[in-house]
Amino acid sequence: MFNNDIDKLDQHFLIDKKIISKVIEVSNLKYDDVVVEVGSGNGVLTKEILPKVKYLYVIEKDKRLKNELDKLVNKYNNLNIIYDNVLDTYIPNCNKLITSLPYSIIEPFIKKIINANIKMVIMIVGKKYADGLANNNKISILTRSFYNYKKVIDINKEAFKPSPRVYSSLLILERKEDNDNNIKDYIFRYLYYYKDMKIKNALIKIFIEYNKMTQKESKEYIKLLNIDEDILEDKYETIDNNKLEKLYMIIDNIKYF
Repeated sequence: MFNNDIDKLDQHFLIDKKIISKVIEVSNLKYDDVVVEVGSGNGVLTKEILPKVKYLYVIEKDKRLKNELDKLVNKYNNLNIIYDNVLDTYIPNCNKLITSLPYSIIEPFIKKIINANIKMVIMIVGKKYADGLANNNKISILTRSFYNYKKVIDINKEAFKPSPRVYSSLLILERKEDNDNNIKDYIFRYLYYYKDMKIKNALIKIFIEYNKMTQKESKEYIKLLNIDEDILEDKYETIDNNKLEKLYMIIDNIKYF
């Protein structure tokens, strides 16, 4: 009964010791690190993180794991456990976040860490998402606009109990500097920030801010880009992947203003 309930919560506990060691290795933990772990499960990673860092916040939605995790609270004085869904709670200030992420919440989680300005994320995710980061769909563009990424290894289903339905990958995300001069990243970061505006109006605002154009110059520049009107009238929040890919290819060809 308990295992069935765990599966309904999209909980798959990491049991492979080699993968656990790999996660800790690539996290490059230091004694002055303040770390957030999302989804501690029964604490196999938590136990490895705690002795290596200054402080660890754990965000765990499943309160049935409290008895097991309380043993760690009693043993360590640098641990704070928050029983809540990561999408519904505040992520404490940290310089690293480690998670084995439920595959069903990747897109809202990426938005959450972007808004929380998390600098480094070490996460186990679905292999499909990790492999698809080179594609030009919305979640991939969003991730790449804010983060450099590196896939470390793929992970077999048997590394978890119960086994998930899909293969996984260990992924590292490192936040790009907001003041970098990559035009494409800048444009798509701010299209996300202005996601409730029409893309046309968002681009006008972006070009004014990025290159100190006047509003008239910005509008004229957008005309030169020859973007379909149905794309310009859409919002980034609601644009479909076909339109977004067209827009991405146009923006990708911008070399300078």
